[in-house]
Amino acid sequence: MQGFHNLTRRLDTSQQSPSPVVAPPVAVPVGSPVVMGNVHKSHEPKISFPEKFNGDRSKFFVFQEACKLYLSFFPQSFPTGEEKVMGGKNQTFIQQILLLGFQVPNSFRIPVFLLVIVLYSVTLTANVTIVSLVSSNSSLHHPMFFFLSHLSLCDIILMTTDIVPVMLHGILEGGVTMGTSACITQLLFHGSALTSECLILAVMSYDRYLAICNPLHYVTIMCINLQLYLVSFCWFLSFTISIVPVIFISKLDLCASHTINHFFCDFAPLLQLSCSDTSLVELVDTVLAVPLSLFPVLFIIITYICIFNAILRIPTTTGRHKTFSTCSSHLTIVTMFFGTLIAVYVVPSNENSLVSKKIISLLYTVATPLLNPLIYSLQNKKIRTAFQKYLQCMVL
Repeated sequence: MQGFHNLTRRLDTSQQSPSPVVAPPVAVPVGSPVVMGNVHKSHEPKISFPEKFNGDRSKFFVFQEACKLYLSFFPQSFPTGEEKVMGGKNQTFIQQILLLGFQVPNSFRIPVFLLVIVLYSVTLTANVTIVSLVSSNSSLHHPMFFFLSHLSLCDIILMTTDIVPVMLHGILEGGVTMGTSACITQLLFHGSALTSECLILAVMSYDRYLAICNPLHYVTIMCINLQLYLVSFCWFLSFTISIVPVIFISKLDLCASHTINHFFCDFAPLLQLSCSDTSLVELVDTVLAVPLSLFPVLFIIITYICIFNAILRIPTTTGRHKTFSTCSSHLTIVTMFFGTLIAVYVVPSNENSLVSKKIISLLYTVATPLLNPLIYSLQNKKIRTAFQKYLQCMVL
């Protein structure tokens, strides 16, 4: 009975005592001091040690300090290749270049794309046909056709080194993004093909000079060894001269706007992207480009002055016309090719003339490679005959 009264007394006491109020949890920032009793403690996350340390704190901190010592040999933030410090300022260096190309309205993109791809296919087929005919047909084993085949090879390289394919992609997408290394590589192939075409056109004028002004010794002078030497010299010199400014451009820091208002990577637009000094690159390009462009032009002018004097000394009109027809195709291509180059690279440019020069560039990158085989095939009977025989063999 006494135990029952004691239990009842305890229950009454527990009901009268108020229940403790539990405070809601408070979010405490990591690392902030928290008062626990009379001691301020930092509210830090609990560190879980790896199992291999078996909870031994001393071993873990020795390992942590060793890692810190190892990482101290490396920079705090690994460079991405996009930012550098130049002159006490952070500069963002571009690694991608946007070629605007030709901004065609959306409704005309497909028709323009189809037009360009048809012209590109016809040009590529015509130049490949010229190279195949000259190499396979014995009737075309002549110095003039040998140089013509290398001229077609220059046009193939000029068109297929991403110039026309990139332009086609830009017509559909409104622009093309290229890496800086790919852009500089395109500049190298473009410069090599362009320089080779200039030199080969000069060699072809020398061939016409020998054939018209010195016909009796033409076969002896223009032998196969001289042909190979002249062509090899043209290709070697063009590549050597083109790679020198390209090497200097590759060392420039490109940190300006990443946009080029052109349909391929050309020399002047790339220099505009540089935030470093370009005076040395411009000087090297001038020293190499001026004599290389003036010498073929002056040489072609001198040879054609001699050719015209020799033609005028022919007594009959039929003889004059027949002799002039052997060099009329070359003269037409020389006039069109060097005329466009002078308009693009020699005439001073400003912001308003960039669009017009971009359109003129189409003449020597698209129109000239298309017209070269057409002009020679239409005005040369041997090429027409060889092409007809080739078609007959294909049909049979």
